[in-house]
Amino acid sequence: MLSINCKWLIINLLMFEKNMTVGFRAEFNKPDDDKAFLKITGSSLYRIYLNNEFIGHGPARAGHGYYRVDEWDLSKHLIEGENISPAASCNHGFASHVVHVLYRDVLGIADVDQVNKIVRFQMSDVGLDFCKGQIPLGKELVKFEWKKTGDEIKYEYDVPEGYEVEIIK
Repeated sequence: MLSINCKWLIINLLMFEKNMTVGFRAEFNKPDDDKAFLKITGSSLYRIYLNNEFIGHGPARAGHGYYRVDEWDLSKHLIEGENISPAASCNHGFASHVVHVLYRDVLGIADVDQVNKIVRFQMSDVGLDFCKGQIPLGKELVKFEWKKTGDEIKYEYDVPEGYEVEIIK
């Protein structure tokens, strides 16, 4: 049976925003025993797809302030070889266009080239004194923060091992 450990994801800059959509994607090979289950919840709504087939939506209703963890049997939807499961969860934010623009244009994470292992940062004058954020890259994170002092912008970053950094001026 396929087992992947996950954790809650909260985008700090947008945790109180509404009407946002975030996408998550998992790629995995069909397990030897042909069994795969997905346990999932969300603060408002999620939709599950496997290999471009709609599987279901949730979460199951619960009392105010409580969340149920739903379990979906994906076994009958598996194909031989690699299976792709994008799931969309509303009201979170990462994959939405707005968040993409915020992380690219405001925070300054201009591009993450996973093929050539290059992270590009580009700061713009957006009228803020500082900005800090991170985005997932596989099991690791790309972290970036900057602070404006007078006419100077000081920045710090942390990227996964093996990645080069380019600062675009």
